[in-house]
Amino acid sequence: MPQGVSNLLVQSAISPPEQARRAWQAWSARRPLDDASWAEVRMLPSVAARARELDIAPDLLPRLDGIRRFVWAGSQKKLLAARPVLERLAGTGLSPILLKGAAMIAAYPAMAGRRFLRDVDVLVSPDRAMEAVAQLDQAGWRNARYPGAEEAGQLGLARHHALDFHGPGGGDIDLHQFALEPNCVPGDDDRLRARALDAKFFDVPCRRPAREDLLLQVLEHSFRRDPDQVLDWSLDAAQLIGDGALDWDVVVGESLRRCVAVPVEARLRYLAGTCGLAVPAPVLAALEPAGRDPVFVDEYRARQYSGRNPWRTERGARARGQRRRAELGLALSPPAETAKVLRTAPEVRQSAGGRRIDILLPDAQLRTARIHIDAEADVADDWNCLVNCGTLRLRRFRGGQGAWAKLRRRLRADIPIDARLFAAQRADRLALYVLGRRTRPKGGNGLAVECTAAVKPGQVLAVTLRLRRA
Repeated sequence: MPQGVSNLLVQSAISPPEQARRAWQAWSARRPLDDASWAEVRMLPSVAARARELDIAPDLLPRLDGIRRFVWAGSQKKLLAARPVLERLAGTGLSPILLKGAAMIAAYPAMAGRRFLRDVDVLVSPDRAMEAVAQLDQAGWRNARYPGAEEAGQLGLARHHALDFHGPGGGDIDLHQFALEPNCVPGDDDRLRARALDAKFFDVPCRRPAREDLLLQVLEHSFRRDPDQVLDWSLDAAQLIGDGALDWDVVVGESLRRCVAVPVEARLRYLAGTCGLAVPAPVLAALEPAGRDPVFVDEYRARQYSGRNPWRTERGARARGQRRRAELGLALSPPAETAKVLRTAPEVRQSAGGRRIDILLPDAQLRTARIHIDAEADVADDWNCLVNCGTLRLRRFRGGQGAWAKLRRRLRADIPIDARLFAAQRADRLALYVLGRRTRPKGGNGLAVECTAAVKPGQVLAVTLRLRRA
């Protein structure tokens, strides 16, 4: 939660008048305006809007008004730059749904003068995400790591809930195939989509989440950031809680279904206990047991900006949380029976210049995938191979021609195939991604990749990757 002077400024912006006045007096006594951090500057327009309530010194008002104009101008630039892309996505029938800050401004237009917007977040359906990437590419929007449309979609967005794109006019768009990072299974956002409301974005028809879903996004997303570097989540939450239209049963139900009670309960408890907002006590009581689940508590500690250390401990905590969430999701919502294509042998498909490999699993009950990577001597060490089940990473192999690097790949070659995990992820394949370790120049990492797969005795899926210079 925000600490020290940051906490005082949050209270100045969103607490009831008397509490806010005391907080402002304490903040302004300890922090000269010239020393305000960027996170605090973003909060000041909302403080300035309460100038009379807070009894702000008259000599500060012109400066606060200047900050308000600066924030408004920066946000308008981002919004206007994104407008043509939203129009393009809407025109091709992709039904974009605004998320986070852009959705807040669509729901509460008056916030445009007080809410700084770094980028515009847009949600599209996972099965049309590659089409949306192509539309962005045609409009001149690029991801810094994956400059081409195919690799941005097949290597970038396919592994994550969202991918950022920079466009003409200084615009930034986060293209989402899933609304929340922890919930990346097809169907996770179906209820959000069903509740979404029609909206306008500079006269472009689009949609925005219902208030309950928007509150969940605000609370969960902000919890993964440094609490003193991102404060304006509190403005969004206070606006949503204060308008009196929330269905708290939906908030609780979705928090539990998505297994995000840890951040939601913690944030709501802070807003109620420290900031004095009207969060019903039964809501906090309903969220508390799930909010104390040690697996998810450790996961969110690892997700935070200053998370668990060392790095391997952090990765393990996140993986355990993802697996637990997938298993609980499977128990709550078993996959529907669909017509299956019968496979007697694994089928290998390659895309993105061969650097994404999908291995469609056969119907045989497999116990293990054994990954053998044969890198020719002239292949540079600067590569990784990620093995995924959906967006869930199962294993990571690092490049290197030394004896230790080769031994390490051999020792980590066997990956258990858990049928329940694949069912929970709604996945029927292993996905392998051969990537550079660092940001790569345009043109890729200079690798040619060949892949074969076969079922061996002992219910083992034997996969061989051959890497050579392109």
